[in-house]
This record gives sequence, C-alpha cells and structure tokens, in this order.
Amino acid sequence: MARLRVKELSEARGLNITTLSRRAELSYRQAWMIWHDRVSQLDFRTLERIARALEVNIGDLFVEGIASGDTIGDESQSASLVAA
Repeated sequence: MARLRVKELSEARGLNITTLSRRAELSYRQAWMIWHDRVSQLDFRTLERIARALEVNIGDLFVEGIASGDTIGDESQSASLVAA
C-alpha cells in the first residue's frame, strides 16, 4: 500500500506545515492532515498543488509501505487515494 511522504519531502526542503499550506494554497487543517498522512482521499488538483509547492513530480509524493496508523494485516485502516 502506498503512503504519502509529504512530511519527509517538506522537511528536506526546510518547510513546515504553515509554509507548505501557503505554497500549496491549502488550509492549515488540510495541510496538517496530509502532512501526518491522515487522509483517506485526495483529489488530483490537491496532489498537483503539493507537488508544485515541493518542486517534485506527483509520483514522488508516494512511497510503497504501510500507511501511518496501519498495522500489518489491518485492512480496515487502509488509505485510498483517488485522482478525480
């Protein structure tokens, strides 16, 4: 399962949640949820904004692995990211 790496990419660029939210034109709450990988769905436009703010490709926002809060074998907490 893929998980978001927004926090890692942001910190590597010296950005905090507030700066990311401003650069990506997101609310602080939305940026916080994404930063902590606590979203169940994201639309493509939001992914584009984040990628542009971090100067990466959209695919760079994801890494294969266990999403935060998930435990191995716990399918009830799987995150589904959809492109709308």
